[in-house]
Amino acid sequence: MMIGFGKPRILLPMTDFTEEELRFVLKHELVHYKRKDLWCKALVLAATALHWFNPIVHLMARAIDAQCELSCDAMILQSANADMRKRYIEVIMRAAKHQTKWKAVLSTNFYGGRKGMKKRILSILDTRKKEAGLAAVCIAIVLTIGVGTTYKAAVPETTPGASAASTGKADVKIRLADNENLPENYGTSVSNVDSRPELEFYVEGKDIAQLEITCDTEFLYAVDWTKTQHEKYWNTDYSQTYDEKRQTYVFHPEWLYDKKMVLPFGEDFQDHGDIWCRWTARNLYQWASEDNYSHILGAGLKPTDDMTEEEKLKLAAGDDGSDRTGLGHIQLDGYPEEKTKDRIKITVTDRQGKVTTKYINVKISNDELNQTVVTASVEN
Repeated sequence: MMIGFGKPRILLPMTDFTEEELRFVLKHELVHYKRKDLWCKALVLAATALHWFNPIVHLMARAIDAQCELSCDAMILQSANADMRKRYIEVIMRAAKHQTKWKAVLSTNFYGGRKGMKKRILSILDTRKKEAGLAAVCIAIVLTIGVGTTYKAAVPETTPGASAASTGKADVKIRLADNENLPENYGTSVSNVDSRPELEFYVEGKDIAQLEITCDTEFLYAVDWTKTQHEKYWNTDYSQTYDEKRQTYVFHPEWLYDKKMVLPFGEDFQDHGDIWCRWTARNLYQWASEDNYSHILGAGLKPTDDMTEEEKLKLAAGDDGSDRTGLGHIQLDGYPEEKTKDRIKITVTDRQGKVTTKYINVKISNDELNQTVVTASVEN
């Protein structure tokens, strides 16, 4: 702790700090000294003495005392990484074990007290820029003393604390691939005609440490063009084998498709936009393939603008003008309605430990041309 106005002194607990730990403690107390926090605390003491009967002033005094420590932490750790923040917390916890029961009224304290410990730790882990705001608080105190009012003399709303850290979310953006647009124009809702229903989506953001993606009804997989992260999604050895007898490769989709994907990323990796996450209606396709593909109709070709309505209907029915009938769009008649809907859950954790959860709602239907349509939207 630091004590004294004219010639402040820093008092250390009776413990053997390492060089790094001692540096943390001294920096913290020197920030108090540089900002003249003891003078602010003197103003707080004067306000509580004059307005001893007002509980708001006492609450204000406690809040300012906590803000004093939080703002010092923020100043010291403004450019610190997650590892350094964890070590700083460890020093605080160690100081707590050797904390003396004696405490001067006008003093600062690196440990800060047990009551605000959770709030302080959450604030340290929150890497967003924080405003100290202590000078503004002191001005409020002076006004309180001068005019005899305690209205709104409290900690600024920008105070870092548990609520900011616990509700802090990773900064991410979900984009859905649109068959009608270029990638730079992908948005948060699509309606794609797709004879083999799939939905391609991208999770973009800075400093993403992990993606966890799940779905309720169908399956997920990825196409990892980075070839540096998740070998399963770019190395064909994971999803196919070579049949010596038939002299051909055999694809094993069950090795590739999952209900859940967990994709961790290295500390320096930033190419998340190069990974195509995909939802695929594998259950629907298996159902449609039963009984010699009896639920699949049409040539699987998209009609062109110069076609007549009759030609479009013929195309959807399987006639592409070449006197052949190909496998086309899945017809949903007889397929359970509840299985035509799915919900994709995307949980993103960044390298500061902040978590964001996004959802994509997916619906499969047939349009007026009996084409299979995948409609999806990101739920905020």
